Amino acid sequence: MQTVNEILAAVASTLFETFGFEIFRQPAEQGFSTPCFFLSADDLREKRLIGGRLLESFTVRIEYLPPDEGQRRENALELSRRLFRLFDSVETPNGAYRCYEKKADFGAIARGYSRGFEVTDELLRFTFKIQYFTLGGDGGEEEAAMMERLIMKGETL
Repeated sequence: MQTVNEILAAVASTLFETFGFEIFRQPAEQGFSTPCFFLSADDLREKRLIGGRLLESFTVRIEYLPPDEGQRRENALELSRRLFRLFDSVETPNGAYRCYEKKADFGAIARGYSRGFEVTDELLRFTFKIQYFTLGGDGGEEEAAMMERLIMKGETL
């Protein structure tokens, strides 16, 4: 869960530096002004792999409320194009993980994939997925040993 919070903090920082709008990470029913963002993570998943590794993934959800005046739907659609470019990568301070899709150091860059958006009732919902490997950390399994040789079709290479 710590990694999810680190990535959400990095996404929030990127949003604020780029747009300067208020960002909420908890539901706010009243008292917020537009434009603003709502940021959350959901669909957290974990899959055990060989060697005590875990493949962890989750979906980042960014909701954008455009300004009250003007062409709200067009404003939301224009912002969606900018979010696609902005979240091609997310920089984080933690360097202990590897990115699953692009094989980059996770601490340097985490790639967002399966990006998409929808605009309903003048509200933009932009989502992307993050996947990364970690070690299980439960102490029950030893870390996988490095392969010293490869055997193909009965021959040692």
